[in-house]
Formats: sequence, C-alpha cells, structure tokens
Amino acid sequence: MSGFDVESADRDQLAAALRASEFHVGAIYQVSLDPIIVIDNDGTIREFNRAAEHTFSRRRDKAIGTPVVRLFHPSAQERFQKNVSHFQATGGEGSMVGRNVEMQCVRQNGEQFVAEMALQPIPFEDAGRLVIFLREITERKRAELALKDSQRLYASLVENLPLCVMRKDREGRFTFANRAFCTMVGRPLEQLTGKTDFDLYSHELAEKYRRDDACVCETGDSFETIEINRAPDGTERHVHVMKTAVHDSGDSIIGIQILFMDITDRVRAELAVRRTSDELKQSNLELQQFAYVASHDLQAPLRAIAGFAQFLQHDYQDQLGANANEYIRQIVGGVQRMQQLINDLLAYSRVESRSRPCVSVDLAVVFDDVVNLLRAEIAESRGEVTRGELPSVAGDPAQLSQLLQNLISNDLKYHSVVAPRVQVTADRNDSGWTIAVRDNGIGIESRHHERIFEIFVRLHTQDKYPGTGIGLAVCRRIVLRHGGRIWVESEVDRGSTFYFTLPDRSNLQP
Repeated sequence: MSGFDVESADRDQLAAALRASEFHVGAIYQVSLDPIIVIDNDGTIREFNRAAEHTFSRRRDKAIGTPVVRLFHPSAQERFQKNVSHFQATGGEGSMVGRNVEMQCVRQNGEQFVAEMALQPIPFEDAGRLVIFLREITERKRAELALKDSQRLYASLVENLPLCVMRKDREGRFTFANRAFCTMVGRPLEQLTGKTDFDLYSHELAEKYRRDDACVCETGDSFETIEINRAPDGTERHVHVMKTAVHDSGDSIIGIQILFMDITDRVRAELAVRRTSDELKQSNLELQQFAYVASHDLQAPLRAIAGFAQFLQHDYQDQLGANANEYIRQIVGGVQRMQQLINDLLAYSRVESRSRPCVSVDLAVVFDDVVNLLRAEIAESRGEVTRGELPSVAGDPAQLSQLLQNLISNDLKYHSVVAPRVQVTADRNDSGWTIAVRDNGIGIESRHHERIFEIFVRLHTQDKYPGTGIGLAVCRRIVLRHGGRIWVESEVDRGSTFYFTLPDRSNLQP
C-alpha cells in the first residue's frame, strides 16, 4: 500500500472516530436531565437541549438566536454578564469555570426558580463559545430554608424553655447545654463542652448519672424519674428527669438528650398540702370525737336541767310566783335551743364522717319522702310544695334527703303573710343537673347572698324566726361533698330561688 493510501485510511479512521465522538456527545447532550445551553461570545443562544426546553418552558427553535440573559431574573443578569465578560477577558482564569454558582432564573411564564450554574469553554474551532450547565435546586433551597427555620425554632424553644436541656455523647461528654442549664451550674457552654458529670457533681451522683446514661444508650429505652439534684454550689433541688437516646441518620445511638425541670416548689407545695391534709384529717377526727361527746355527755346534763325545771314547774306551780314560772319557762326554752344547736352541729359534722358511697338516687322519690316528713309544717303554714320532673342523680340518699328537707323547711319558715308556695324543678347542665328550689317568701338582700351559707350566720332574731344558723351551712357542705355548688338568687319581698348542682347518675363508676 502506498503512503497516500495509508494517509487516506488514517483520515477515514479519524473521521469515523470523530463522528462516533460527536454522536456520543450529542447523545449525552440530549438525554441529560439538566439543562445544557451553548452561547457564542456575544451571549446569543446557539444550542438548547431538551432538559432546557422543559425547565424554562421554551421551545428550542424559539430559544436559539435569543440573548441568554433573558433566561435570568433582572437582578441576576448583570452578575451573569460580568462573569462572562471576565471569562472572555481572562480566557477562563478566575472565572466560574468548574464552580457552581446560584442564579435566579425565569421560566417562559414568569415563574422564578433557583439553579446552580457552571460555565465551560468550548475548545478548538468554537473558541469564544461557552457551555452553560444548569441544575434546578428550588426544592433543595426550600428544604434548606425549612431546615434553617426548624433549627431556629428548635434553638429558640430550647433556649427559652423553663427547663434544662443538654446532650451528651456515648462517653458522657457534654456536646450541648441550653441557657437554663448553664445558668444552673454557673458555667458557659464553652466551658461545659467536652466535660462530664464527674467535673460538675460529687463522685457518687456522677456515677449514678453515668449508669442511667449507659442504660439508655444500651437499650434505647427512655428513662424518667424524680430525684434530688445537688448543684455544684451544694444547693439541693427536686428535679423531674427525662433521658432519651439520640440517633444518627443510620439509626445508631450516638448519645443521649436530657431534659429536667426544677420541681422543688411543686414538691414543697405538695408536702404542704399533705401536711394540711393530715391536719385536716386530725381535725375531722377531733370533730367526730366532739360529735360523740355532744351526743352523749352534753345531752345528758341538758336533759337533766330541763327535767328538773319542769318538775319544779309541775310540783310547785301554785307556790311559786309569776316571775318564777317565767324563769322556769325561759330555762326550758334555752335548754331546748341548746339541744337543737347540738343536734344541728352533729348533723354538720356527720356530712363527712357518716357519708356513704354515691349511688343512683331518684330525686322524685326523695322529694316525696321529704314532703311526707314535713306534712305537719306544711299544714301549719297552709303552704303548698310541688315539683316538676326530677331526675336520677349520683349521690348519698340520706344526705340528699337532708338537703331538700333543709331548703324546703326554710322556705316554709321564712314566709310573709301570704301562704308559702314552694316548687322544686331540675334542668340539665354540661356535667349533670341544676336543681332549683323556688319560694314566694320574704327574700334576702343581695349583700347576704354569700354569708347565709356560713355556719352560725342568722339574719333574724329568735323571736321572729327561730333557728341555729347551721341549716344552710349543712346544705353547702352536702353539695360540696357531691362535687357541686350552691347559690341563691333573691330580692327582698320577691321570694328566693336556691340552686345547687349534682352529677348525673351516668357519672357513677361501674
């Protein structure tokens, strides 16, 4: 073969290799998922691949021949042109070649998006032309912003929460602590980072913390307790501690996060409540003992006084003067009032000491029994006592009977010249029933609406309306014991309505 033929064969091989290379480059250019744009030295678009068509919503034939700056937001056009000019002047030295730069781009419809951009010169015969490589990162930027917002929110919460937050690695070294913990131990975060509990607490306490931390790291289970924490200055605090494992992206445990809240004030308050409760129990015990004494030891001498006074009046009535008979009458009356007062005090004390478990109680049946008990008072006052539909409630039958009896009896007592009329009705409320006991009596001034439920409070003299001032206090105690409340609405000479609330029978525990 002649030299000419060899040279011709070499050219054919080179041409075939060049065509193959151009085919491969073209294939890569067209199938690339990222936009690739070729521009000449005056910024005119010469090539626009399919990904660029999709990303910018522009057809290739419409894009070729147009200025490339139209693809960028006005705020980014000047920056782009400066970089291209610098590239052309320096031959690529110090330009954006090989570097990704974020640029604000614009689609055909005006929608903006963010893309990373890199420039690459085209060698050989296309000298002066540039290839622009773009990758849309709008979603990534949104995710980064969301992550930053989340991190800022987390930091804000952690720094401002009224509890201590810290993190340790698996070796027990502090990697983070919020402001509250730094303040408590008296050290800034810079001095805490890398330290362990052995640098802050006694060896015994630090060893306990180390064991607790190791258990969380080994099992992955959360740890929660209330314990006493001794600060470096010796101050003891009751703290509510919660420890949880910290995982990396591969779900491996790399440390623990600790949250603890100073509950010293709460513990002290609970202790104070417990002491008060114990004192109250002791007081109730003493009250029960008093009730026993009152029902036996006090009643006996009172009965003796009344009996001997009545004997004197019966046996020596003709020998005693009118004054002596009046004195005896007053003695007997005083003893009877004292007995009534003791009986009422007994009733007041027994609201708690002799209470029974709540059961379903038909108030209509209770009402009928009470009216039957009061039939003599009703007849004497020429009164009328009626009711509407009454529900079944959760309560102590004996106490609810006493409650209705006290209220209706008061209504019959405190009436004007008009015969008393009493009506008992019920209405549903959110948690049960509101019972109303309505009368047409003398009424109560508004300034006394709260006082009348206090023990021994009386608004009238014994001569006008006899009583001990305990009946409504007993009513309030019964209602409170049932988890309700009692109040009155009244005007002078216009009657009164006593309201009290009771739980529905559906609230009973099965």
